[in-house]
Amino acid sequence: MRKEELKVFKKKIQKRKAKDRRRINETEISKGFTNKTLDLLLSSWYVFFIIFCIIYAFMFFFSRNIMP
Repeated sequence: MRKEELKVFKKKIQKRKAKDRRRINETEISKGFTNKTLDLLLSSWYVFFIIFCIIYAFMFFFSRNIMP
Protein backbone atom coordinates (compact mmCIF):
# COMPACT_ATOMS: atom_id res chain seq x y z
CA MET A 1 0.00 0.00 0.00
CA ARG A 2 1.06 3.53 -0.57
CA LYS A 3 1.56 5.86 2.35
CA GLU A 4 -1.51 7.91 1.43
CA GLU A 5 -3.71 4.83 1.20
CA LEU A 6 -2.39 3.62 4.53
CA LYS A 7 -3.17 6.96 6.19
CA VAL A 8 -6.73 6.94 4.82
CA PHE A 9 -7.19 3.36 6.00
CA LYS A 10 -5.97 4.18 9.51
CA LYS A 11 -8.26 7.23 9.71
CA LYS A 12 -11.28 5.12 8.76
CA ILE A 13 -10.41 2.57 11.43
CA GLN A 14 -10.04 5.28 14.07
CA LYS A 15 -13.45 6.74 13.15
CA ARG A 16 -15.22 3.47 13.95
CA LYS A 17 -17.32 3.43 17.07
CA ALA A 18 -16.53 1.08 19.94
CA LYS A 19 -19.71 -0.90 19.24
CA ASP A 20 -18.67 -1.47 15.62
CA ARG A 21 -15.20 -2.58 16.68
CA ARG A 22 -16.63 -5.10 19.15
CA ARG A 23 -19.04 -6.46 16.54
CA ILE A 24 -16.26 -6.86 13.98
CA ASN A 25 -14.03 -8.60 16.52
CA GLU A 26 -16.84 -10.96 17.54
CA THR A 27 -17.59 -11.96 13.96
CA GLU A 28 -13.91 -12.51 13.17
CA ILE A 29 -13.40 -14.65 16.27
CA SER A 30 -16.53 -16.72 15.66
CA LYS A 31 -15.69 -17.17 11.97
CA GLY A 32 -12.20 -18.38 12.74
CA PHE A 33 -13.39 -20.71 15.49
CA THR A 34 -16.04 -22.25 13.24
CA ASN A 35 -13.68 -22.77 10.33
CA LYS A 36 -11.00 -24.36 12.51
CA THR A 37 -13.50 -26.59 14.26
CA LEU A 38 -15.08 -27.79 11.02
CA ASP A 39 -11.68 -28.48 9.49
CA LEU A 40 -10.65 -30.55 12.49
CA LEU A 41 -13.93 -32.48 12.51
CA LEU A 42 -13.83 -33.20 8.80
CA SER A 43 -10.21 -34.28 8.83
CA SER A 44 -10.80 -36.62 11.77
CA TRP A 45 -13.86 -38.13 10.07
CA TYR A 46 -11.89 -38.73 6.87
CA VAL A 47 -9.15 -40.49 8.81
CA PHE A 48 -11.72 -42.56 10.71
CA PHE A 49 -13.52 -43.48 7.47
CA ILE A 50 -10.30 -44.54 5.71
CA ILE A 51 -9.23 -46.71 8.66
CA PHE A 52 -12.72 -48.23 8.85
CA CYS A 53 -12.67 -49.07 5.11
CA ILE A 54 -9.23 -50.68 5.35
CA ILE A 55 -10.26 -52.83 8.32
CA TYR A 56 -13.54 -53.78 6.65
CA ALA A 57 -11.80 -54.76 3.41
CA PHE A 58 -9.19 -56.76 5.33
CA MET A 59 -11.89 -58.65 7.28
CA PHE A 60 -14.05 -59.20 4.19
CA PHE A 61 -11.33 -60.69 1.99
CA PHE A 62 -9.55 -62.75 4.63
CA SER A 63 -12.73 -64.14 6.22
CA ARG A 64 -13.78 -65.54 2.83
CA ASN A 65 -10.41 -67.30 2.41
CA ILE A 66 -10.31 -68.73 5.94
CA MET A 67 -13.85 -70.12 6.08
CA PRO A 68 -14.74 -72.79 3.54
